[in-house]
Amino acid sequence: SEVVVREWDRSESGTSHSGRPPDVSFEMTNALAKSVLFCLMRMYAKTTRRMALADAQTLAIRKLLSRSAYESTLSPGPPLPSSHPSPALLAKLHLECASLYTSARSLASAKDKSSPLSHGEGASGVNPALRHYLAHNGSLHAALAHKWLGVDAGENGGAQKDGSAVAFLAWSKSSLESLLSSSDHSLPSLPTADKLKSQEKKDLRNRFKDGVKKELEEGKTFY
Repeated sequence: SEVVVREWDRSESGTSHSGRPPDVSFEMTNALAKSVLFCLMRMYAKTTRRMALADAQTLAIRKLLSRSAYESTLSPGPPLPSSHPSPALLAKLHLECASLYTSARSLASAKDKSSPLSHGEGASGVNPALRHYLAHNGSLHAALAHKWLGVDAGENGGAQKDGSAVAFLAWSKSSLESLLSSSDHSLPSLPTADKLKSQEKKDLRNRFKDGVKKELEEGKTFY
């Protein structure tokens, strides 16, 4: 609206615009551009809000587990110490985190596809590392939710829930192992000539892998 329509107006100065379609007038194109920008800003706000909620809840889960860390270190595995939070509660918290991260990634991907800045030379859409961060954490929390669902079934479900406990724990272990193997090649590519970005990519990959390895190691007492 600021360039093409203005040039069109100047080229037709002194003539009537009555034959021009109304949807290519300056007022209409300018209003449409502002509407698209407003929608993109709302999507960005929703993405960051859901990511922030998921990150905050992740910290809350760590704090919740820290209360029983000492007893769990002395006597790891089942039965859980009395100070340990409810496995069912942990499963619900992890499921909500997975949902928040997944929806944030969907919004980020939709924003990236719909944004005019994400196409063409010099594109500057959503950072691929951010999309990977959201996808990785969504998958990680889903796997941890399955682990705690299995632990809850084993601790509180009685003999009739043993099959469900084994199935949930096997599902969790398989998901974590798949996540660990995919961490080597699922990060977005960065220019190899840029040493700083290359190092950031390596650090990010190692941080993701270390987190998954830690969860796999802690889960050995249940698997």
